[in-house]
Amino acid sequence: MLACSRRSGAWACSRLARSLASRARPSSRFEVTSSARWPSVCGPTLSARARGQAAAWLEENTDASPSELATHWEAAGEAERAGRAHARAARCGAAVGDVDAVGRHVARALALSADPWVRWDALVARDDVLQLTADRALQREGLDELEVIAWGPGATLVHRATVSWRRCYVARISAEHDLAETQGLNAIRLADEALDATLSVAARIEMALLRANQGRAREAQVIAQQALGFAACEGGSWIGARARATLGYALAEAGVLTEASSNYRIAAEAFARAGDLRRAAVIHGNAATVLIDRGSLAEADSQLRAAIEAAQRVGNRAAMAISQHNLGVVLRLQGASDGARELQARAMAEGVSLRAARLVSAVATERVYLALAEPPVDDIAALAAGALEAADATGLAPLKLSATAAAARAFARVDAVPAELRTALRAAAGGATPALTRVEVVAALRELRDESCGARDIDRALEAALVNIDDVDRDSCLDVIARRFVLRGLLGRS
Repeated sequence: MLACSRRSGAWACSRLARSLASRARPSSRFEVTSSARWPSVCGPTLSARARGQAAAWLEENTDASPSELATHWEAAGEAERAGRAHARAARCGAAVGDVDAVGRHVARALALSADPWVRWDALVARDDVLQLTADRALQREGLDELEVIAWGPGATLVHRATVSWRRCYVARISAEHDLAETQGLNAIRLADEALDATLSVAARIEMALLRANQGRAREAQVIAQQALGFAACEGGSWIGARARATLGYALAEAGVLTEASSNYRIAAEAFARAGDLRRAAVIHGNAATVLIDRGSLAEADSQLRAAIEAAQRVGNRAAMAISQHNLGVVLRLQGASDGARELQARAMAEGVSLRAARLVSAVATERVYLALAEPPVDDIAALAAGALEAADATGLAPLKLSATAAAARAFARVDAVPAELRTALRAAAGGATPALTRVEVVAALRELRDESCGARDIDRALEAALVNIDDVDRDSCLDVIARRFVLRGLLGRS
């Protein structure tokens, strides 16, 4: 048995570390390295101290990935250092949407480390991917711990702003709109006070999306433009892509289709360059809705099928379900009603599983339009009641009005229109209503032969809906709107 000096030990350690790095380097910087790949190099006889020395050398002298270092620090029995490496690996995985890797690294980081800032990094990474996988209970659990840390020793405005915008996200997705508003405005205030451009972008993205979902598309555009301005100051392409995608969404909701399409394209390309294929798939799916509105149904069909495939590949169930719903709309407009019903059934099942209230509402209302387009349907009254219930659960006025309009027409087919639906439609027709929703409202009043709605009112509603459409797209857009909302026989024009 030979003994070695401190110098010869360091030399041997560096040789071992170089050997480990060369023989078992992951193919990707963010690939998780399994301990099963190491036995021929490390073996059970290698001491914990030697593994620690190797990890220290790798950390200082190579570009070893955090996951690689975490493996060594754990084998060395260095729990806190391993926890820190796992947390860093989780953040790297979150940056490219690698849900499985993030889950594994976060679990190890939380198990190994009691350091609040290690736990902060791990929980933030987990929250990033939970926004994609939609486990809201686990999100709230993580946010509760993050909030404790954000108000603890060493915390700053940045940490409090981080928690606020993330709580805004969960509240918005969960249809808790008052809470989303409170947390979003608080996040903007804290981020701006902290002079943190990235957080100012994130907070404004959430508020812009909330406004767009509330039917306040103009406000959403202004806030999204502010987010883009902060993103330009920050200089990050990924956060800039999120702001750009948000602006695209707000523009699409306002019917400004050409600009919406351009912003979606720029965002998708930026996400792809950043390696975030999950969000790129989401944006491709969103961009396809603009193609539907423009009447480019064949192109929308192709893009949605690609978006569904991409979402399946990366495990983004929410994006897949939304694209299935939108593809179902395309199939109905193309006359393929059976395929449309099948896709809406799949989207509904996922929406219910994910507790995605907006998706469930959209699917429920689309099922009513499917029934209106191909009468008679025996269960049309049940479909109408389901659409009203689903829309009410969202708390969003545009979705509730859309469901009310479709449901009233469905009940009219069985001569059983509830008086409160007619009252709600009359009130909406006289108030401030998003342009496309107004088309639905006026169409419903026309079908109910309500005296408050004249023969030309639906034409005026259509003109308002087309006000931001380029001349080249007007005829195709009009055709799609007429088929989407089953307007045959209701138009005042010849």
